[in-house]
Amino acid sequence: MNAVEWFISIDTGGTFTDGLGTHVSGHQKRVKVLSSSRIRGQVTRAITAQTLSLNLACPLQTLWPGGFRFALLGHNNSYEILNVKDDQWTLAEPLA
Repeated sequence: MNAVEWFISIDTGGTFTDGLGTHVSGHQKRVKVLSSSRIRGQVTRAITAQTLSLNLACPLQTLWPGGFRFALLGHNNSYEILNVKDDQWTLAEPLA
């Protein structure tokens, strides 16, 4: 079994949810998102049909695993995110 490297704390309020990750080394990463589970931002460019560059109102830290969905306002489709690295989001399928 692998040793625990990060301890995650979540505080969900009425408007915002705060997340705090503390690495065993003491390094901490924080994130604040709307409690509705939405992060607002703008697509700044399409690198490929499956990789987008985004400018987020609340930037995610360097690298996040996938497993969540992305949707453009005013569109019915949503897309599974495979991973996020810096400002680049990789989608499981091309934008329609």
